[in-house]
Amino acid sequence: MLYPSVSKNVLYALAACLFLTNVMIFRNMVTQKPNRNIVDVSTRNFLSNDSIIESGLPNSGTQYGKIVRGTDVVILYNAVPKTGSRTFEYMVREYKARRNRNHIKPHAFPQNLTNDIPKMETFLSSLENGSFVRGHFPYTTINRTDTHVVYINSVREPIQRIISNYYFDIFGDKVNGDGELIHHNGQDDLHYHEKTIDECISKQAECFNYVYQYYKRQTFYILCGTDPVCRSYDRKSLEVAKRNVDTYLFIGEAKTFDKMIAVSQELLPDYFLDFVTVFNKTKQRVSKRFHTSRKISPTKSTVEFLKKDLHLEIELYEYIMHKFRRLQESLGV
Repeated sequence: MLYPSVSKNVLYALAACLFLTNVMIFRNMVTQKPNRNIVDVSTRNFLSNDSIIESGLPNSGTQYGKIVRGTDVVILYNAVPKTGSRTFEYMVREYKARRNRNHIKPHAFPQNLTNDIPKMETFLSSLENGSFVRGHFPYTTINRTDTHVVYINSVREPIQRIISNYYFDIFGDKVNGDGELIHHNGQDDLHYHEKTIDECISKQAECFNYVYQYYKRQTFYILCGTDPVCRSYDRKSLEVAKRNVDTYLFIGEAKTFDKMIAVSQELLPDYFLDFVTVFNKTKQRVSKRFHTSRKISPTKSTVEFLKKDLHLEIELYEYIMHKFRRLQESLGV
């Protein structure tokens, strides 16, 4: 016998303690839940499975709210107009320069590609690792195995978005001169504008048919995407847009731009390391850089008309904001 001085009862007691300890360790391992979903782009594997969106139920197969590790990623910001996307792109470029983050490769999206969906998809599918692309292009599925592709976006309260877009095209902002960016579908449409959005809507003439209807469809055009259903502005296209929202990494809001920056850093911690610090140092300088120079407040009748006419976009906006608020709470930002 190896240890003649130790009784059998003592050995049995030690063995029992060791067994119970191993049981407790195993139990903790299988019951403990991590805080967030993580995507490791170096291995392309999902490394946890605790949802941080909606009701807290398991997030089966969606991208929304999942942390993406590494810098081997392509970010597509298919921006809804007048929702802060140019400010975000400016901050990405500023961040890259200030922190020497050479893995970030900003690209301007060639807007002419929206007239040729296959070419657009080819362009988006061929972007190099680390690319950040911002532009006004419709959502489309990008299947790649060599890198992780994520969509991000932003929205704005629909009535304010329409008003800002209308007067931006007339008066421009601090960066662009009056009417400089009026090139809808390759045509200069400024001559269709009435002096105010009230006149545009009340006259129900060319301005209403060409300008207003164009602005009205932008959010659906961007988020619903290239599905044939998306050619219409109706509940079917709304449902497609809602489904697409789950495939975005996140969709923020122009009004709470600082939260977008914070969420970006949380969900892309390696790509946007210390993004919040750079933003805080520059936000006073850039906060109003892209604001519309002049806006004329609409009449009550115009606001009432817009509430009714934009009810589908308002529903989509509220759906997106519910998800984004839940995401903020889960991330603690």
